[in-house]
Amino acid sequence: MKRIHQKLTSEQKIQMLTTDFLDRDQTTFVKIRRTGRLGWESAIPAGTPYSDYMLSPASDEELIKNSYRLAEDMIKVMDTPVKVRVRISPDGSRTDGKTVWVATEVFDDADLPIGNRIDTFLGLAIHEGCHLLYTDFSAYKGITNRVVKFLENILEDERIERELGEQKPGLANFLKASKYYYFDRYVQKMADKPEMETQSTFARLLNCIISIVRYPKTVNMDDLNEFSDTLMEIRPLLTPYPTSTAQCVETAEKIFELVKKYLEDEEKERQKQQQQDPGDGQPQDESQDPGESSQAGSGSGSGSTGNATGKKLTAKQIAKKVDQDIADVFDKIAEALKDLTSEAEKSTISSDSQSETVKADRNLVGKICEGRAERGTQKGCVVIKEKPYKDRYMDSLSRVRKYIPAISKSLKCSSMEYKLIHKGMRSGMLDTGKIAEAFQGVPTVYMREGQVKSDRISVCILIDESGSMYGEGETAARDTAVLLNEAIGTLQNVDLYIYGHSTDGGTALYVYREKSFMPKYALGSTDSRWGNNDGTAIREAAARVRKHTKENCLFFMISDGAPNESVETVRQAVLDVEKQGFAIVAVSIDPQYDPSLMYHRNVNLTDMSRLAVVLGKMVKKAIADNTNRKIQ
Repeated sequence: MKRIHQKLTSEQKIQMLTTDFLDRDQTTFVKIRRTGRLGWESAIPAGTPYSDYMLSPASDEELIKNSYRLAEDMIKVMDTPVKVRVRISPDGSRTDGKTVWVATEVFDDADLPIGNRIDTFLGLAIHEGCHLLYTDFSAYKGITNRVVKFLENILEDERIERELGEQKPGLANFLKASKYYYFDRYVQKMADKPEMETQSTFARLLNCIISIVRYPKTVNMDDLNEFSDTLMEIRPLLTPYPTSTAQCVETAEKIFELVKKYLEDEEKERQKQQQQDPGDGQPQDESQDPGESSQAGSGSGSGSTGNATGKKLTAKQIAKKVDQDIADVFDKIAEALKDLTSEAEKSTISSDSQSETVKADRNLVGKICEGRAERGTQKGCVVIKEKPYKDRYMDSLSRVRKYIPAISKSLKCSSMEYKLIHKGMRSGMLDTGKIAEAFQGVPTVYMREGQVKSDRISVCILIDESGSMYGEGETAARDTAVLLNEAIGTLQNVDLYIYGHSTDGGTALYVYREKSFMPKYALGSTDSRWGNNDGTAIREAAARVRKHTKENCLFFMISDGAPNESVETVRQAVLDVEKQGFAIVAVSIDPQYDPSLMYHRNVNLTDMSRLAVVLGKMVKKAIADNTNRKIQ
């Protein structure tokens, strides 16, 4: 291999490579502008986390929730081009330019002070926000080589952090914590794989490049000395540092070519030495077809001593072999590398990256942070807001559409407000149609106007989503809920609340519609899930309605009449809730228990064509019983 910098001694090369030539802080290796700043952070004692000044959580859950709110604030301060959501749930797999995904595993690190954990988490959120601010995603098109893509991500990570340090230096301080934490973890992971550190030339060279670009403190001095010539060729590619995503792609491709050339030259040198050894067989004819070559060991990439046959490989075969060696080794170290960087436009957050607190109860804390869930009023209850599912909603609507008018008409008659006009009165307003009679002295020429007003009434629908509802029961329950939603949802003086329930860690109440949450097709998401604590769910749904209104409420319970709780527990819940102004009607789908044991108003769902008529009558009677009409 033709070497450059031949006039420099080895000591001089090492000195140049170990001196950070990217003009960064020499402790944390984050470049932050120092001019034109307030300097408030200088008042904080050395080693003290910034976040110690922000909050002091009482529990891990509170810690994560407070940190999440801080992360949202940080993203807002960054002034990203579009409104950005912060997500920490493990059930997502991408960034669409409007969402920032952040791992929470740092919160499980008991050896790390709370302030440092918060700083690290905020640093991760800010780093991802930098991608939305500074990364040109279109520049990634056409990159097929995974190593080039990884190198580009490393270069791009450094570039966007340098941009932040220049434009928003206060936020860049949090990058110090996340950079230190994850590079320290990376070094530990690689230390647990000594075979890669000592045997794989490619892995060791890649580690040197990563260290020089991102965290020089982690560089291995023996490796640095071995690869000094190649690293000295890479150094000029980074000075000045790339200033755009496209330049990072171009630089990554050049670095990969230098790495590949080094490995090819090393393989050629190894083969040359083998050919000089009389025990290594005969040289291979240069004209031999590369496809006829036998498997030639794992060479420089895997750390073997070379060609198992002793035959000389052609330049084309060597290049092919090096490509395969690189691919094999990269696959092996990919797990350790993944924490250092991720594809900017496709961030995958697996459950392994989440703290135990976040993973507990089916990611409840993550859902709470993101506004998709909240804790209920009863112990073990959680309230989850459901997403629309249009296709299933429209499928149900197609089956019940013709029955909507019957219920709607019944409710309109019961909840109508109208005027009353009394004519022929002896006092009141003059009836302009009887002016002639007034001149004649007729006394009954007046009229009075009054109004009939009904109190507002609320309707709550609670759907059993237990596993026993699977199949026809699940479909019938969804159809019934859609029927009531369409018949009641737009009526004057009627507020509609729709929930589902199952056991999801405890008792889960799924929100489909309420005053502040009305996605059109959310009912399409009803499902058959786990168990059903009917009594607990009735209490929780009633408490949820009472958060929004104090009005009387007609409460439909749609289920198969097979609660996990005892019949007595459900009956007591019904009695207690009805004392709060709720009139509960059980709509039972092939009930396994006699509904009258739990509910004194009930209808069995056996024929959808009769359901509308029966429900209409029950609705009308319930409204009449629970609504006061006033004449004014």
